Amino acid sequence: MKLEKNHFCRSGHPVNSYTDKQHRFLMLLICISVCFCLCACGNRKPEQTGDQTYETIEKELCGRLGIATPTDSVADSGITIDLWYPDSSDAAYYEAAAKDFYDRYGITVNLTYYDGVSFLEDINTANIEGTGPDVVILSNDQIEKARRAGIIEENTVYEDEFIARNFPQVSIHALTSDGGFYGYPIYFDTYFLVYDASIVTEVPDTIEDILTFSESFEDPENKKVVFAWDIDDPFYCYMFMGGYADFFGEYGEDKEDFDLTNENVVAAMTYYQQLGEYYSVQIDKSNYDDIKTEIEAGDIVFAIARDDILSIVDVEEGKYDLAIVPALTDELESGSLSITYGACVSYFSEKKDAARLFSAYLSYEYSENLFTLINKTGCKGSINRVSENEAFLYSQYLLSDSVPKTMEMSEFWAYSQITLDHIWEGADVQTELNALQSFIEEKIRD
Repeated sequence: MKLEKNHFCRSGHPVNSYTDKQHRFLMLLICISVCFCLCACGNRKPEQTGDQTYETIEKELCGRLGIATPTDSVADSGITIDLWYPDSSDAAYYEAAAKDFYDRYGITVNLTYYDGVSFLEDINTANIEGTGPDVVILSNDQIEKARRAGIIEENTVYEDEFIARNFPQVSIHALTSDGGFYGYPIYFDTYFLVYDASIVTEVPDTIEDILTFSESFEDPENKKVVFAWDIDDPFYCYMFMGGYADFFGEYGEDKEDFDLTNENVVAAMTYYQQLGEYYSVQIDKSNYDDIKTEIEAGDIVFAIARDDILSIVDVEEGKYDLAIVPALTDELESGSLSITYGACVSYFSEKKDAARLFSAYLSYEYSENLFTLINKTGCKGSINRVSENEAFLYSQYLLSDSVPKTMEMSEFWAYSQITLDHIWEGADVQTELNALQSFIEEKIRD
């Protein structure tokens, strides 16, 4: 585990010196404690008043913390909380929010950037050592695992009506697990169509329209790619099967609701295969980083990309523009996926109310600054989206499906990449989808 500190952070964590026997004993005590808390507290939902606002949330939590509200003279509260976040590109947002939060409430927030591959496991280890975070930033596909491990608490601050009024359905589906709402939605990541506006005069409604465009497109220097996406990445290729497949239900956890073999999915993936015949692109040569480089160089006419391209091309200048993910054809729909990121309060935090207040602050009160600071779009529906790009990204998010959070998805990502490779190279579509379906069903039974 590698943790990098900035000026809001404490110095490094101590090394775990427990023996294996002590480690197992402590883990047992923690599990017993979690179960006791669940039984005793029942993950109590707030009383539903129907008129909850951020100000009422603020007043209640500040009152419980015994600190002044922003309308009073704010002094240092003596309270310090720790936040861990896994994406270095988010640093500017958390740093600015932590500073503003201190000025407003007198609560210090230490920030820790995590650079590792075992985020939840390392959080658990740090909890055992007593050095774990009070707040952790998780993607929605980590929520079920974190909930089952007893790492995060259910959101006991936001009332149901407040959530429904301020956040879209896709955010609610993303952070709902086992009937509970976990975390405080901050921002999302999704993909869309980006195109060269200096060449394209009419935005395509379908991928078939892009093929029609390519037939008449003249490129004297023979250097431009007409259409590109990462052809063996299941996240992007969801646009082919996503319009018709069943992926673990609307909350991404229903293991009885998984179907990749119906005739519409077969038709959509047959169209994907036909694109392979049309473009003759080697699937092992497809790489999203290369696509971004080609977009930056102006060598792509159409591409499927994510919001990270906004940091490398200035679409405001008019060279490139953004559009909704097109349908496949006039007869075949497409789909799109999104990942929602939220602030989650640790079960093991000793400063839960301060952690809840900062999580709500990141999610609701300070979210107006997300796009300006880090080119990411907030989940909150009422943000004043001055940038047309920010407003567009939010509209694409509303059309997307959340990445499923069931733990079998890790198996799906790995095996479906093999399936995509085989189909692209000409294998029988129905046979390949049946094999993927059987593989996932077997993992579910296990």
